[in-house]
Amino acid sequence: MAGYVLLPPVFAEYCREGKSLGDDFIAVMPVLIAYDNPVTRKCWPSLETIRILAGVRQEKAKQLIERISVRTGNPNGWLHIQKKPIGNGRTQYVYELLYPRYSAASISQDWIKIDKSVILKGLWAVMPPTTRRVYLTLRAHGLPAHRADGEWLIDADNLRDAEYSEHFLPASYWGTSFLMEKTGIPERTIRESKAWIRDAGMAYPTTVEDVEAGMMMPFNPQRRAPKVLAALNSVRSRNQERGITPAASGYAKRDIRQLQRAASQAQPSKKGKLSRLVVEDAAENE
Repeated sequence: MAGYVLLPPVFAEYCREGKSLGDDFIAVMPVLIAYDNPVTRKCWPSLETIRILAGVRQEKAKQLIERISVRTGNPNGWLHIQKKPIGNGRTQYVYELLYPRYSAASISQDWIKIDKSVILKGLWAVMPPTTRRVYLTLRAHGLPAHRADGEWLIDADNLRDAEYSEHFLPASYWGTSFLMEKTGIPERTIRESKAWIRDAGMAYPTTVEDVEAGMMMPFNPQRRAPKVLAALNSVRSRNQERGITPAASGYAKRDIRQLQRAASQAQPSKKGKLSRLVVEDAAENE
């Protein structure tokens, strides 16, 4: 599952300036980008796939996506929705992303880079909304880093995307006060979010041998959310038995109920604590 999700500059801009993009936007938009074809800028994951990978429980994915399509903040809008009948009363939704694409001329630090596995292996779905905001804020302030000859090389200007494997986060950016200022999230919730991120393998402290005190943030934390994946696999298997192609949208009602139930069960506790039942080491199951 190689590859990255590149979140457009507005994500980094808002995170650095302490503005809010809204929990619904943060939940859904990265899922759509994870399925984006970089050539056509189109994707067509089913509404239920989007729903479960975004961890959405309160509202239907369709309503959230329609709100995003008319959302301000991008001159041409964020996406265009095409509704395509595919027979038997079912409709396929095709999404065309409208924001400017990433290019070699782009300033890489303006784009937030997330490993696709974070989305497609279910971590994004079970990550609490406040923790997503904290995680993106940390990513927006990280510096490219690559270990060479036993040391971390940190160079925001000269390292190309392909040359760095992790982000280095100076200790001050990991600080609770800094994150409270940037996110507007209460102190206790910030601490719980940082604990969630560390427990999920998405950040770990540097050692005395490293260049500077702070946190390292690997792109691929090697974790998965088993209940989320089990729900998706179950739906795919049933669709294959029925001869429904992955491009088709719409699920049987019992599949929808199962996805909703699995998404609810996969959510972490109100305190944001991470348990092995929610996220497990992906390396043990490859």
